[in-house]
Amino acid sequence: MVRNRQGDIPRGFTAPGGNKNYCLQLIKNLFGQKQAGRVWNKHLHKGLTKIGFEQSAYEECLYFRDDTILLLYVDDLIVMNKTEADIDKAFEDLQQAGFDIKCEGSLSEYLGIQIQRKSNGNIHLTQPTVIRQIINSVMNIADFLQIADVGENFCENI
Repeated sequence: MVRNRQGDIPRGFTAPGGNKNYCLQLIKNLFGQKQAGRVWNKHLHKGLTKIGFEQSAYEECLYFRDDTILLLYVDDLIVMNKTEADIDKAFEDLQQAGFDIKCEGSLSEYLGIQIQRKSNGNIHLTQPTVIRQIINSVMNIADFLQIADVGENFCENI
């Protein structure tokens, strides 16, 4: 639901004719407004569907177009495909649809998750910061530093 937002004229602003009975109407939703997230999501969804992406029936932040997968979290996107040309095409389409985006290269970290591509094609995901925070909250980290390091190396060999 989009609501009409109005506010008082800011100090230092002179209303036409000096009339103090004016108020300002917000034309575009601004970051920090209660509805800004919802308005942004609706805008993004409309743009993605316009260029041929379909939203997953199971996960609202997941979109598909042919072999291209787009994962969304607020204003961060991951675009995946087997070919770099298809990824570039998705970025071009997003830019032509009016989104000011840039490619930041190959993905190595996203939302605190470290991502490593292995030579055999597998992808290794880990959250060392979260693991350390959990250990810190349960016990003194000094007692477990060596165990955490062994654990990380152990995980790499799985």
